[in-house]
Amino acid sequence: MRTSVKDVYACGDCAEVYDFVHDDFRLTPLWPTAYVGGRIAGFNMCGVVKEYKWGTNMSSMHFFGLPVITAGISANDEGDYEILKVVDEKKKIYKKIVLRDNRMIGMIFMNKIDRAGIFLGLMRNGTDVSSFKEELLSDDFGLINLPERK
Repeated sequence: MRTSVKDVYACGDCAEVYDFVHDDFRLTPLWPTAYVGGRIAGFNMCGVVKEYKWGTNMSSMHFFGLPVITAGISANDEGDYEILKVVDEKKKIYKKIVLRDNRMIGMIFMNKIDRAGIFLGLMRNGTDVSSFKEELLSDDFGLINLPERK
């Protein structure tokens, strides 16, 4: 990405990027951020003006053999958050969604991560989830549950 110094570009662990959850520029030393930042830096070096504005902390891993994905704020600290949570010990499923002002600002999913991209999209877009909040943690939540765009 273009820096404040003419003809100097940076990406990866040494570059602050806009974090849409925190609404601020932050270091997010993660592979997906570095990858996208590198592409954007390359475009800008070639004269194609691009801006990186869709990053936040996120991780995907296996923990004790179970797939886990996290993004945004986990809300372990006190704050003005609403927490939605489902724990199914039998199926080894854990889902936690963190809301502020009816907008998703964080998530942790374990063993049922197949639709995490939908939730990340809700976070990125700052979607007001109040009209379908009760459905967010249902087993069959998907694109069909989202309100129509106008």
